Amino acid sequence: MYGPAFVPSGIFQPAYLITLDKQPKGSDATSSQSNAVFIEESSIDIYKVGQNFSTAPVQTADWVVNVSLAIRSPSSFSKPFLKLSIPELKLESQNLPVSSINTTANDATWVQATWHIPDSIPERWYTHDLGTPKLYNLTIALSSGSSQLASFTTTTGFRTTSGSRTALAMASYSFRESWQVSAAYRAIQRNYKGDANLAVYM
Repeated sequence: MYGPAFVPSGIFQPAYLITLDKQPKGSDATSSQSNAVFIEESSIDIYKVGQNFSTAPVQTADWVVNVSLAIRSPSSFSKPFLKLSIPELKLESQNLPVSSINTTANDATWVQATWHIPDSIPERWYTHDLGTPKLYNLTIALSSGSSQLASFTTTTGFRTTSGSRTALAMASYSFRESWQVSAAYRAIQRNYKGDANLAVYM
């Protein structure tokens, strides 16, 4: 006999209690969980200067490292800043000012900063069959005044991709696949049944 089904509700993943201090502990703090702020979410977007969704990136342009953090804190900080570094490349950004951090229990405060890196410095990431899948450790430190509020390290790589789809004047049921390689980018073109051209710039 069939009837309505009720999906169980409640906590279905591990839960944690996070304690925060109202005052930063100083420059030696390395974990946001035991300091004055908690980084609830982080986003790192790496792309080329001037890149958008409609055109392929200029491969000789500088890299842009865009970092966004969702922060919760029992204290307010009026002039926080981010400092980004890639130790392997001996790169360290200047102090990058971000928006003020407000005391809030309901919603996280988002802060964002961008860092420009010359194109020639980092190696590009490749799939293992085309080259070296080169990755770097990126360290992100959030500070206010002389006190470090939080710091963490994550792994990332440098590579651009974009896709375009345009109609082709070809006979039906035709199939073509071509590979074009240059020093700047790899373009993969696949044309199916003469109705589309898909190019991915890597």
